Amino acid sequence: METAQLKAEPRTGSGTRAAYRLRREGRMPAVIYGEGGETSNISVSTREMEAALRHHDRVLMLDLEGQEEKVLLHVVQYDSMGDQLLHVDFLRIGKHATVEVNVELEFIGHPKGLGHGGELVKNLTDLPIRCAPELIPETVPVQTSDLDVGDSVLVQDLNLPEGVEALVGAEDVVITIRSMTVIEEEEAPEGEEGEAAMPEVISKGKKEEEEEPA
Repeated sequence: METAQLKAEPRTGSGTRAAYRLRREGRMPAVIYGEGGETSNISVSTREMEAALRHHDRVLMLDLEGQEEKVLLHVVQYDSMGDQLLHVDFLRIGKHATVEVNVELEFIGHPKGLGHGGELVKNLTDLPIRCAPELIPETVPVQTSDLDVGDSVLVQDLNLPEGVEALVGAEDVVITIRSMTVIEEEEAPEGEEGEAAMPEVISKGKKEEEEEPA
């Protein structure tokens, strides 16, 4: 994986007002930590950070006042609407370090079992892996075109790049084509008086925006 470059600047202020001033300048707050080093408060270009996220860049080379440091994009914080970047955490990467990250599964093709009365069930949508930072794949492909009713793809069936280790069981199911006939025959749970139990509806409110981390 090619290492993207990102220019960073030291940051002294903290809190909501300081973050607001940064955004007016087209920048956003961030921190660097890990590998026994001190935590450093920095700022980066919001536009450049958004571009790195669009390209699924996980490993970045930060240029901080002429000093380059390889880091892993560790935590990304958005506002309550999920639209605006608020803060990012970078984790320092040692020379011979390995990292553990989740990589998106890319489902390719249209399963033929969907035309035979089947339903597609995704048990996993991303895959936790361990590897050297430069080996992190953008996605892990999952071929589905040949799947018929009753067929499944297991973790051991995935074509992982050399040096990339899955952190879940080899026989864990990634995707399966389940028969709709079996689903329809399943009995609904009953309440105390023999009537079908109504599913509980939980209303999940949006989390209020919190103050910017330092």
